[in-house]
Amino acid sequence: MTHSHVTRRIAGLSSLVMLMAMLASMLYAAPAKISWVGYVQGRYDKGITTGVDSFQAKRYGVWLRIMQTEKVGATVFAANDANGKIELQHAYANYINGTLETRAGLSPVPFGYENPITSCKLITLERSLVSGNLIGPNALDRGVFLYYTPGNGLNASVALINGVPYNIVGTNDNNKEKNPVARIGYSIKGGEIGVSMIGGTIAGNPAVGPTKDALGIDIETVQGPFTIVAEAIQGEIGTPLVDANGGYLTVAYKANALNQPYLRLETFDPNTDVDDNEIQRYTLGYSYFLSPTGKLSAEYQIIDDETVGNPANGYGLQYQVIFQ
Repeated sequence: MTHSHVTRRIAGLSSLVMLMAMLASMLYAAPAKISWVGYVQGRYDKGITTGVDSFQAKRYGVWLRIMQTEKVGATVFAANDANGKIELQHAYANYINGTLETRAGLSPVPFGYENPITSCKLITLERSLVSGNLIGPNALDRGVFLYYTPGNGLNASVALINGVPYNIVGTNDNNKEKNPVARIGYSIKGGEIGVSMIGGTIAGNPAVGPTKDALGIDIETVQGPFTIVAEAIQGEIGTPLVDANGGYLTVAYKANALNQPYLRLETFDPNTDVDDNEIQRYTLGYSYFLSPTGKLSAEYQIIDDETVGNPANGYGLQYQVIFQ
C-alpha cells in the first residue's frame, strides 16, 4: 500500500471519527432535537437495469438529523449502494440562519434537478441516462456547500468539492484539484428554472470515465394536474475526454390522490463527434398511491441504442414506502 493510500485512509477515518464524536456529543447534550425518516423500495426487473429477471429490495435508507440548536446541527444518511452494501451517503454538519445554510462534509452535489434528490422522490424508477452518465450515479462528494433558499425569486447553491467521490474505489485525487459547483434557480409559475455548472475534472461515473466542465439547465413546474420536468446537460466525458450531451422530458398527470400515469422521453449522446452513437429511452409508467408516502409503480421502457441496432425493451414493478 502506497504512502498516499495510507494518508487518504487515515484522513478519511479521522474525519469519520470526528463526525461520530460530534454526533455523540449532540446526542448527550441537552436540549437536542432528533428527527429521522427512511424509505424502502422493492423491485421486480425484467431487462431494465440487470438485463435478466430479478426481484430485490432495490433500495433502502435512513436519514438521522440532530439539531443542537435551531441553527447548528448534523445530518447522516445511510443507504445501500448498487451492490447492496450499506454506506454513508450524507454525513455533514450544518449551520442554518434563516434562508442561508452552510454544510461541511459529504453531501449531494448541487447540480441540476435530478442529482441532488434521492430516488424516493423521483417520478420514474430510474434517473435519466444523461444525469447518471455525466454527473455520476450518486452525485455525492465531500466539500463545503452554501445554500440561499428564500422560497421565491432567486435562489443559489454553490460548493467547492473534492472532485473524487468517496465511493469510487481506486480513484486517486492526484492533481489535488478542487471543483466549483453552482446552481442558480429562479421561481416561475408553479415551479422553477435553474442553470448549473461544474468546473474542472471530477471522477464521475467509473464506467464511462471522468466528467469535465459540465453545464446544465433544468425546469420543473406543476400546472394543475400536470407535473413537467425537463433537463439538458452537456460536458466532456470519457478517457480521453470527448464532448457529450443529452436531456429528458418527463410529464406526469395526477388528477386525484391515487393515480399518476407518466411519460418520459430522453436521449444521451456519449460522443457528439461520432455519428449513429445516440441512445434514446422511452418510458411509459403508472403509479398507484396506497397512501401519501406509499405507492406501487409499473414501467415499460424501450431503449434504442444506435450502436446496437434493434431496440430493446423491459419493464419494472416497484413498491415504495417512506416512513418516519
